[in-house]
Amino acid sequence: MATIKVTQDHQLDLATAKEKARALMARMKEKFGGMIAETAWTADGARGTASGKLFSAEFVVGERQVSLTVDLKGIGGRLLAPKVESDSRRILQKTFGTA
Repeated sequence: MATIKVTQDHQLDLATAKEKARALMARMKEKFGGMIAETAWTADGARGTASGKLFSAEFVVGERQVSLTVDLKGIGGRLLAPKVESDSRRILQKTFGTA
């Protein structure tokens, strides 16, 4: 198994950051629906999870930072880890970046 953790600072108010995180997960589910078996958010919207046969992921939305932790399963997960990490960094920076 390979674990990837990516964090991104943001300057959004917490409600807007939560909305953006939910929208991002919804877009990912739409785009990769066959790989994502289920998604869920806590009642306060600060933590979301997604899982599938080959991975599990957790979004955590805080006052000034968003983090994404992805556990990739199996040998293929180790091989895909560098691409998943670079794509995750790029997407979080584009969605939440301050620059």
